[in-house]
Amino acid sequence: MPDGSYEVGAGDIKDDESIKEVTIPSTFDDTAVTQVPDGAFKDCVHIEKIVISDGVERIGKNAFEGCASLKEIVIPDSITEIGEYAFSGCSSLVEVTVPPSVTVIEKYTFEECSSLVSVNLPKGLVRLGDRTFENCTSLEFVEVPAGVTYMGGGSFAGCEALKSLTIPFVGNKLDEAQNTYFGHIFGAQSSNHNATNVPKSLKTLVITGGKRIEKDAFMGCSGLEHISLPDTIESVSFAVFDDCKNLAFNIDGGAKYLGNDTNKYVCLYEAESKNVTSVEVKSGTKVICDAAFSDCVSLESVSLPNGIKAIGKSTFLNCKKLSEVNIPVAVESIGEGAFNGCAALSALAIPEGVKIIEDFAFSGCVGLVNVSLPESLTRLGSFAFGGCAALESITVPANVTYIGVWCFQKCTSLKSAVFINKDGWTAGVTVVSATELDDAANAAKCLTDTYYSAAWKRG
Repeated sequence: MPDGSYEVGAGDIKDDESIKEVTIPSTFDDTAVTQVPDGAFKDCVHIEKIVISDGVERIGKNAFEGCASLKEIVIPDSITEIGEYAFSGCSSLVEVTVPPSVTVIEKYTFEECSSLVSVNLPKGLVRLGDRTFENCTSLEFVEVPAGVTYMGGGSFAGCEALKSLTIPFVGNKLDEAQNTYFGHIFGAQSSNHNATNVPKSLKTLVITGGKRIEKDAFMGCSGLEHISLPDTIESVSFAVFDDCKNLAFNIDGGAKYLGNDTNKYVCLYEAESKNVTSVEVKSGTKVICDAAFSDCVSLESVSLPNGIKAIGKSTFLNCKKLSEVNIPVAVESIGEGAFNGCAALSALAIPEGVKIIEDFAFSGCVGLVNVSLPESLTRLGSFAFGGCAALESITVPANVTYIGVWCFQKCTSLKSAVFINKDGWTAGVTVVSATELDDAANAAKCLTDTYYSAAWKRG
C-alpha cells in the first residue's frame, strides 16, 4: 500500500476447496498488515472460519460477502472500520462480536446472515446503518447500545424470529421529528405499515433513552406484550399504542401505566375506563400521554404528582365534570386543548414555572371564574381561554410576549385585565398603546373586543 503497510486478499485460495480456515496475520515480512480491502474474500464459499489478527484496522466493503460456509469470524479490538456489505450473505455465520473500537456499522453489513443467532454490539457504537441485519431470519435477541443516535431504515427488516429487542430510542434519529414510528427499523414506510413489518414474534421491547414518543409510534404492533420505557421520557403523543392488543399495562388507581424495572409508573397511558370518577396519579409518573383522560365525562377530580413536567395535548378534553385538579410545580407547559371543555372547572392556580399555555388549553371552560397566571409565563396560545364566559378578571404577567388570536374570545364576563408590562404591544399591525392598557376595564375590552382577532406581540 502507499504508506508501506500491507493489505491481504484471497488470491489463489479462492478456488481451493480444501482450505476451510484462514488466519489473516498482523504482519508480513515484518511489515504491518492493516486492512482486509474491499471484496478481498468475496464469494470464497468454502471457507468456514476466519481469524483476523490483532493489529489489522479495517475490514473493507464486501470483504467477506457471499462466504456462504463461514461459521465463525474472530474480529480483533484493533478493527475500527467495517465496510458496507462486509458479511452480506454469510448464511452459515452463527455468532458475531463487534469489537469496542467500532463506532459505526455500515449499511447491509450483515444482511442475509440467515443463521445468525447472536450478535454482540459494542457500547461505543453510535450509528447502525440501513438494512444492517436485514433478513437475519434466525436472530432472536438484540441489544442496541444506549449511545447509538441513528438506526437506519430497515435495520432489522425481515428478522422474523426476533423475540426481544433493546433500543436507545424509537425511530430513525434520536429525538428527531421524522421517521419516529417503531416500524421504521423494520422497513415500514409509515406507522400504517407497522402491523405488516414488525415481526409478530417480537414480544419484549426495552427502550433505554430518548425524550419523545410520537403519534402512532406503535400502532398495530399486536405481537408486543411487554414494553419498558426510560425515565428520560418527557412526552408521549396520541394513539401511541393503538391496536397493541396484547400489550400488558400496569393498572393502578383507575389508570394504565408503562414503566421499567425500577419505576413501573413512568408513563400514564390512559384511564382504565371512560367512567372513572377520580384518579390519583401515582408518584414516579414522568409523563401523561396526550388525550389520556379525554372524554372521561364522569371524571371529577385528579391529583397529579410533582414529577410531571408537562400536561400534554387534550389530556382532559371534554372532562365535563372535572372540578378539581392540581398542576404540579415542575410543569413547564400546558398542551393544546389540555382542559378544553372542562365545564365544571371554576378556579385554577397555574404554578410558577409554567412558561407556555398552548392553543385552546382552557377553551370552553364555561365555569372558570378565577385563574392565576405565573410570572414565568411567556406565551398564551390562540383561543387559550376562548369561551370562558364566566371569567371575570385576568392579570397578564410581565414576561408574556405573545397572546394568540381570539385568546379571550367570548369571555363575556371579563371586566378587568391588568397588564404588568404595558409597553411595546402590537395587535397584528396595530400598536396597542400603554394608555389603552392603563385602565383595567379598557384593557379587558381590548382583549375581548377591540383587538381580539389579532395576535398580540411585545418587543
